Amino acid sequence: MVFNLLMLLHVFHCLLGYYFLILILLQFQNKRFIGFFFFFLVTF
Repeated sequence: MVFNLLMLLHVFHCLLGYYFLILILLQFQNKRFIGFFFFFLVTF
């Protein structure tokens, strides 16, 4: 049960991360910042 909760939390975190990534893409079009954010997303 705890494992399922952790998986759900991980999926939610990934979705939230991609949502923020899209927001950043729409607001700023800075490739270096986007690359850094993508690296942050992959690391965590």
